Amino acid sequence: MTNTDEKYAPDRHIPVSYDRYGNPQWHTVTSPPDSSVGICMMVSLRVIPVIFVPGVMGSNLKGIKDKSVKWRMDTKTSALPWFTKDAAYRKQNLNPQAMTVDDGGLLPIGASSPVRKGQAVS
Repeated sequence: MTNTDEKYAPDRHIPVSYDRYGNPQWHTVTSPPDSSVGICMMVSLRVIPVIFVPGVMGSNLKGIKDKSVKWRMDTKTSALPWFTKDAAYRKQNLNPQAMTVDDGGLLPIGASSPVRKGQAVS
């Protein structure tokens, strides 16, 4: 809640800092008495990792610059070559900033086809 009435002093936002153990803390100094309110924004104590998993939603992937196919799951064995690659190779070749969706490849059985312009959706 923010004080907007003229008779109130503006809210004071107190920035968060962290101790050497990573715990959040807020520091402020005393100021002349007024009707302002110190605001300490809460921070999450949990880290939620975001993991890039190629093709997890069925997306085929290709490079943005070289347009070569990087990840295409057309068959049950399409991923086998990746099992022999080390982490450094995968990190370099499946970089999210260098990937785009590859619109080629086979559709799995039962997958819907894309709706074309002017086509009715059932």
